[in-house]
Amino acid sequence: MPGPRLSARHDGDLDARALEVIDAYLADLASRMPGGAPLAADIAAEMRSDLVEATEALVPVASDPFAAARAATAEFGSVDALAAALQPELEVRRARRIGLALLITGPLIGACWLASVFLFAAPPATAWRWLPVAVVPALLIGAPATAITVVSSGRLARWLRPSATLPGSAVTVAGVAAGVGDFVLLAGTAALLLTPVPAPSPLVAIAAAASLARLIFVTSATRRALERRKPFASPSA
Repeated sequence: MPGPRLSARHDGDLDARALEVIDAYLADLASRMPGGAPLAADIAAEMRSDLVEATEALVPVASDPFAAARAATAEFGSVDALAAALQPELEVRRARRIGLALLITGPLIGACWLASVFLFAAPPATAWRWLPVAVVPALLIGAPATAITVVSSGRLARWLRPSATLPGSAVTVAGVAAGVGDFVLLAGTAALLLTPVPAPSPLVAIAAAASLARLIFVTSATRRALERRKPFASPSA
């Protein structure tokens, strides 16, 4: 896994060799993070700044800046232990990003489907009006799970103090529900297009494209979530 791109760099007065030690340490840390919870750029930038400052503080007592950088990274601890400590926070961030995406796209995609089969549907296309009804069970599960994800990973979590695993569990349920709903809509659309019943309006194509895009997003997010369950990479010999 490539190292994170740092949005801001604070190199101080350190030479290139000392900075290489710091950057190699952070790249090693990033490589040990699971795919579902990669090292965020802002966290990496903050850690790099701290390591530069720690190295500068050790320069007067070290033989050279290179040795000071090695001592500073050693004081930070092993990359495996640090990766394990960072993983819960990064997983909450990941869950919040996905939860917000589902919260935004859900009403938009739902409104597009409703408009296509109710507002602009011709009388012969009434069979299409049962399509949104088929996803009501998924909606009843996914909507509360999405709300729980956003609430438990935001500022309210400081007062609610939810379980550390709640955002991840809730976003998994929300993602599966959204994926099932989109699959049902797409499968139903394909089935109805094979019948003599005419399509209600051109908006169906837009709604289907939106559902397909979200289904791909949810599938990718679920795959990354499964990757985060893999054990951390062991140090190379």
